[in-house]
Amino acid sequence: MRLGAAAYFSDSVLALATMLALAFTISLDGCLPWLTAAAAGLGAWTFSEYWAHRILYHRVAFFARMHERHHVEPEALIGTPPGLLFALVVILLSAPTYWLAGSTICAGATFGAFAGYLLYTAAHHISHFGKPETDSLFRGLRVWHLRHHHAGVEGNYGVSAPFWDYVFGTAIKRRRERLDQGMTART
Repeated sequence: MRLGAAAYFSDSVLALATMLALAFTISLDGCLPWLTAAAAGLGAWTFSEYWAHRILYHRVAFFARMHERHHVEPEALIGTPPGLLFALVVILLSAPTYWLAGSTICAGATFGAFAGYLLYTAAHHISHFGKPETDSLFRGLRVWHLRHHHAGVEGNYGVSAPFWDYVFGTAIKRRRERLDQGMTART
């Protein structure tokens, strides 16, 4: 949905504030489990982001129609309703993790998921509005995501973690590789 600037950035601000609060839950004796859970939360975010983008946004009609607006107007401030992502993380990750593994693991996993979300929002926003330095992480993610928009083939669903596209065979080859492969197939 089209959002105003305040709504567009509100979930990022909420995620950052939540991460700052969760960072204060690290204790000396629980540091390793907390950090391990944070890494797992980050991995869970990138995995979920990949599948939501690939299946929900490109295959499920209701979501695909909304996501198509983003493909038609890539520089419009289009996103999910403010607070929805936060609610989904709490319902689908934090609550079950707290119930199954306790507060330390829950805090770490939630921190990691929101870190992944911030990486995603930064990478996605920079992909459409920024010009990152040539050798920066965000330059590579920008090139990756813009290939999703402009290559004319499906793929590159992982905005913050291209790794999953390689794992699941949806990485879009560079234009030169696709042309070379097409010429080889014809000969």
